[in-house]
Amino acid sequence: MKLSRSAFPSRLFRHIYRGFPMILPAALLAAGAPLLAQGTKLWTQSRFEEFEKGTPQGVEITSDGKLRSGPVASETLTTPSGFVWSVAADKTGTVYLATGSPATVLRVGTAEKMGGGKAKTQTLFETKALAVQVVRVGPDGALYAATIPDGKVYRIKPDRVTDGAKALDESTAEVVFDLGKAEDEANAAKPDAKVGEAAKSESKSRYVWDMTFDKSGKLYIATGGPGVIYRIDPAVAHPKAEAFFKSDEQHVRVLAWDKSGNLLAGSDGSGLVYRIDAAGKGYVLFSAPRREITALTVGDDGTVYAADVGDKSRNPLPQLPIQNGASSITISFVQPGSVQAANASTSLPEGTEIFALKPDEAPRKVWSGKDEIVYRLNFTGEGIVALTGNRGRILKIDSKSGHFSDIAHLEAQQAVSMVETAGGWLVGTANTGKLYRLENGGGAVKKDEAHSYASDVLDAGAAARWGRVEAEPGSYGYEIWTRSGNVEQPVRNAKDWGWSPWQKTVDDKVVSPVGRYLQWKVVLSDQGNGGEVAGVG
Repeated sequence: MKLSRSAFPSRLFRHIYRGFPMILPAALLAAGAPLLAQGTKLWTQSRFEEFEKGTPQGVEITSDGKLRSGPVASETLTTPSGFVWSVAADKTGTVYLATGSPATVLRVGTAEKMGGGKAKTQTLFETKALAVQVVRVGPDGALYAATIPDGKVYRIKPDRVTDGAKALDESTAEVVFDLGKAEDEANAAKPDAKVGEAAKSESKSRYVWDMTFDKSGKLYIATGGPGVIYRIDPAVAHPKAEAFFKSDEQHVRVLAWDKSGNLLAGSDGSGLVYRIDAAGKGYVLFSAPRREITALTVGDDGTVYAADVGDKSRNPLPQLPIQNGASSITISFVQPGSVQAANASTSLPEGTEIFALKPDEAPRKVWSGKDEIVYRLNFTGEGIVALTGNRGRILKIDSKSGHFSDIAHLEAQQAVSMVETAGGWLVGTANTGKLYRLENGGGAVKKDEAHSYASDVLDAGAAARWGRVEAEPGSYGYEIWTRSGNVEQPVRNAKDWGWSPWQKTVDDKVVSPVGRYLQWKVVLSDQGNGGEVAGVG
């Protein structure tokens, strides 16, 4: 049966096959296809949600249903920990990771050395705390690592731990900030200080969620329980903590700098975005519809972008006791940056929104997702890069139109941390704790597979002969391949038995043998403008 072009909707993936007797799900039949037990049928995939079921490698899946050459994500290493909460790089390109369960600071090596494949790590610091939540490289070249739930910041000099040397720990690393001591000193200075408050304070959980340096080298520390931003000067011996900004929120979750040098802070509780001047005076820029600000970034024109999550009508969970001496510690509330949330993501309210905050303009919703949680935002020349869970997706979002692309599928539940290096983006994940490299090139992937997309598996219901495949007008820089088989999964127990090898189409004809199941793949060019496929039929 010959189908005219008018029978094909635009930008559809369409696969014609001529079958032995078969029954197809109605959703796979295109309009105009005959509903016969035997004959020519049509397979269609037309939406972003359908393409998401496939496997991209170096291919962007755009929100308007296109496949386009994109950055390649290659796994650099898997850590012994379940979470890589923070990634940092120094001026030489050496990379450092803050991990949880177990809680460590790892030295990875230069980004250039990681380009050829798997990288090795060395443990610089280890602690009995639940997690090292943040690691930053200071102006002095030292590392500053924050731990939870004891609320401490350690200064670690990387050159103190040479190859093969024992890692530093709580007894040998220098403590430059102790949230418990800072709170005790503040309480003791109160006129109505009560006897026994210090003892009560010892059992309290404390959190350091984020840290950032200003241009003069002072370190700002975002804390929780309650939400206060402290400032210390690491350049002086035994730096004294100063309460730079006190919010009325339970947690200050994230910090950033605007173009005027003001500190930006996002809270958990009421979902507030603060702008704080050099004197520590705060002003609420935005009260989000949701209860927590999980990420902030600033555009080239000064626009502030904020991601929110959580239902304001729901209160945080009641505080739970820490199990002293046990193998695990219970976090006292659920929010996306916590270990508890990463392990029990179903307890989080669904969805995330990203807002643009511009002076003298109303807040504008740029993007929203029903199933995602945004953990990190970074503004780039190509748009906003958003790290998300709980499917390990990385999105690129146009800050003006809201159009977006899924640019990477990671083999982890959450993408939570990121740093830019000369060789591309390095991304840390949770569940499991891995490090990925995201770059515009082949990386550790074979050149001919650097930009490919493999579809979901088509079930014809019975053995079928396969017909033709044609690209939509406007597509360029691509090849189409197919394979067929008689078992549902192409790979079983690390073997691909039961399926034919991938075969390139010949004159738009599928040459894969008769089988019940079919899978197609497009390989896009990495030359010039790359490749793009708007639809195949």
